[in-house]
Amino acid sequence: MAAPFFGWESACSQVSSYVNPTNLGVRLRSSFVAKARKPSGSHMTAHSRSSVSRPLALLLALLLTGCATTRGHDFQLDDARRVEIGMTKAQVVEIMGSDPSDFHEDAAGELWMWNRVVVTLGSNTSKSFAVKFKDGHAVWVQR
Repeated sequence: MAAPFFGWESACSQVSSYVNPTNLGVRLRSSFVAKARKPSGSHMTAHSRSSVSRPLALLLALLLTGCATTRGHDFQLDDARRVEIGMTKAQVVEIMGSDPSDFHEDAAGELWMWNRVVVTLGSNTSKSFAVKFKDGHAVWVQR
């Protein structure tokens, strides 16, 4: 994925973590009305506040629908099901279509993990797959 343009991905994640889509209009409307209140005799009526806040809420909702955070390489679970114990690292990478997104090595061997997480304004999806290698061959597979 390309680097975010001027921090757009970061700004989207900060805004989307604050905004709850079920009460977006209510929150914006009440916030706008509270800031727009003026002393008595003001020319701004309830109707004009409402007519301004609806387009603002719609604009913000449209902007936020493009916000998404993605982590990890995309992979197919059907491909992960084809990986078998005894396969070499090269065979596993060929089947999975990419190097692992995470890697851990200790005295027991190497643990390769493929993780894919997609977070959008209304949903979260994730999938993971892991293979443990010892002496260059798969000894454990987690699907």
